[in-house]
Amino acid sequence: MTQNKTSQGEDWGYEFYPRAYPHAPGHPRLDITIPKTPTGRHFDPVTVQLLVRARTHITSGGVETIRIHHPWPHESHFQACAGRIIIEDRYDKKVEAFTFGGNLNILIEERDTQCVFESPAPILELISTSSIATVLAEETEILLAERRAEWLPDIEAYEQRLTNVSPLDLYTTCLETLRQKHEHTQHLIEETHQLIHFIHDEIHTLKEQNLWPDKVPTLAEVL
Repeated sequence: MTQNKTSQGEDWGYEFYPRAYPHAPGHPRLDITIPKTPTGRHFDPVTVQLLVRARTHITSGGVETIRIHHPWPHESHFQACAGRIIIEDRYDKKVEAFTFGGNLNILIEERDTQCVFESPAPILELISTSSIATVLAEETEILLAERRAEWLPDIEAYEQRLTNVSPLDLYTTCLETLRQKHEHTQHLIEETHQLIHFIHDEIHTLKEQNLWPDKVPTLAEVL
């Protein structure tokens, strides 16, 4: 079944596909087009930066940050790792998203380079500081930073785990970890109350779709 694009039109240079259900925090797919010649119409991406599984000719494992531009002379397929996707134009304006991991395919043509991100976990569009998507992304980044610190000085072991965990497993584990972390403090901060309300709704929806595991592993077990 073909999905229709949403969010921004072609002139913007990036498009998020429709949410899987109305209150989903993110999108299953994000397309970004880096044109050879800027259109000058709205937002013309010049680079796309994100974390991926390291290329085998660079290292035997772990992760690396790549910065995609046009023309792109390297591989056309990458495994995206959990972290931010940063789209930047020639005026240093940025559009950001957060992914729990997924697949990145790069389509290289004479007139442009197209980046197609797809994930079984929602790709979060970071529009405002108070949106659920942004709060969820920032809370997840804190969890990832804490796990990375726990592995010091063996960062390679942490990175190997990050590349091996499935996006959906990481997403469900982070949801459950945040539920337990904030459940008893949600009355103190309005944003936390909204986050917990969202998490309960999201867990309910994932269970209805048979996407919630019978036993959710701890974050330490997956990372």
